[in-house]
Amino acid sequence: MDIEDKYHIVHAQNSISFMPNLPSKKLSVIVFWISVIMMASLFFLLENLSFGAMVTLIILVGYVIIHSLYDIFFRSQIKITVDEEKKAIYRSNFFKETEIIQNKSTVVFIKKNMGAWHYAIGPKKKYLYQNYRISEDFYNRKKDNKSQKEYEQKILKRIIELLNS
Repeated sequence: MDIEDKYHIVHAQNSISFMPNLPSKKLSVIVFWISVIMMASLFFLLENLSFGAMVTLIILVGYVIIHSLYDIFFRSQIKITVDEEKKAIYRSNFFKETEIIQNKSTVVFIKKNMGAWHYAIGPKKKYLYQNYRISEDFYNRKKDNKSQKEYEQKILKRIIELLNS
């Protein structure tokens, strides 16, 4: 899959739009179906489990199903737009588009999280606690190194160009 399709990149003369969480949608769909199968199999095990264990497992699997649905329908649909003309970065979803950062006060950095890392963007003075993901998670593997280099060349380079102009 090409990186343009992977992130749904839309290039314009003075802006770039993309969906940074879209690559994780496939994993969320897999987790959703596994959870649905687990929930269905729990009802066949009703008589073998105690009431407490059954309630705990139903709540746990139900939470995973709801979280997966949230990832599929809401989180993966978030779009980031870097606009050079308006000198701002926007974050949009189904309902609204919000300006999150002014271009002049923006920093792009690497955020590490439990063995994985991703690129994030935030205001210069508050980037440690107010930041927004702009890439998928990368791990130190050959496959991820290839997708990281492709991301840096086609998306990150363009974002930095728009921020510096």
